[in-house]
Amino acid sequence: MAQQQPVSTDEVMSALELSRGGAHNALQSLVDWKLAHAFKPLGARQVLYSAEDDAFAMLMAVVDKRRQQELVPVAELDAWNAQMKSELTAQGREDFHERLAAIAHRARQLNALLVRTAREDEGWWWRWILGPLRTK
Repeated sequence: MAQQQPVSTDEVMSALELSRGGAHNALQSLVDWKLAHAFKPLGARQVLYSAEDDAFAMLMAVVDKRRQQELVPVAELDAWNAQMKSELTAQGREDFHERLAAIAHRARQLNALLVRTAREDEGWWWRWILGPLRTK
């Protein structure tokens, strides 16, 4: 996938010594994460894959996918926690309710931060990432 030319599933199978299913699943995961692109040339039956060549687009794709998989579900626990408050309190699990509320609150804050920062341009991200490394 690090090559300039698009590769087929067969090429990935042989290069990584994977089964056809393993190679297909790995390539589909890369496409789902927007780290690779699948396309079928005109007149061809075989799907070819090419890696995303923009490092910033890859960074933003990983940030967004991780946000969707990890932060959004935790933030959504807040509704369940609110519904279960009386039951948890009755069971003497008020500490669990409070801890879960705090975790969901932080997840919502981080989710909002990532949504806002995802709108920023590449220059802003590099200044933010490299800023602490600068010295006077």
